[in-house]
Amino acid sequence: MKGLQLPPGERVVELHRTTYTADNTVVEFAIGVHAATRFAWSYDFKVPDSAQEGGDKA
Repeated sequence: MKGLQLPPGERVVELHRTTYTADNTVVEFAIGVHAATRFAWSYDFKVPDSAQEGGDKA
């Protein structure tokens, strides 16, 4: 892939992410294309109680 300067046959991962507010308004949409052998993703954040099914507090 010329744009990413990767050799022919290198695998890529296409990540689509949409972020919403509590009232379901989209505030971010992103598409990322990454070399599969060079990236790892990790997310570490708390999900507010209002986003849990039924609003139950654990």
